[in-house]
Amino acid sequence: TVHFFGTALSIGKIFENRQTKNGSKLDLALRYALSSTNNTDNFFDVNMELQTFKSFSAESSWAHRFMAGYTGTNILQYWHYLGGLDRIRGFANDRFAGRYYWLSNLEFRNVLLQSDDYIIQGAGFLDVATTAESISGLSRVGGASVGFGARLILPKIYRFVVRVDVAAPIKKQDNHYISFGLQQF
Repeated sequence: TVHFFGTALSIGKIFENRQTKNGSKLDLALRYALSSTNNTDNFFDVNMELQTFKSFSAESSWAHRFMAGYTGTNILQYWHYLGGLDRIRGFANDRFAGRYYWLSNLEFRNVLLQSDDYIIQGAGFLDVATTAESISGLSRVGGASVGFGARLILPKIYRFVVRVDVAAPIKKQDNHYISFGLQQF
């Protein structure tokens, strides 16, 4: 059994309109885990996420997310797991695991069709990530993929986004190419 105590800090602002965003936001989180199990040490868990958005017009924008983190335990259930729709597309969920990680998602988003009731947005992306058991292992790329996708946005329903992405791994192989989900990062 582990009990977490932590704090988080957010700095920055992201401005949204119907289909694009502008601005940057940095989220930092620190947790301390108190273990009540014999032979299990207390540990720290540190995570950061930086999101940056830049619109070039009302229809097109760049989106970038960089994440990094560390956990101070060897207990596998508290490690960082990457893969799948939310982290690195083109790979199975939890394909990569480690105590340390970094992740970068870069997307170009462009509106293909729009009306008052819906927006269909296309996206091209590059995802790169690595996990490691030591900080020195973070210097190599563990996995990377490129791909494209489509988003259905319903502006009259707050934050409603359905997305489908097709990704091809370019570093390390896997056989999970299509992702389906809700929301964007």
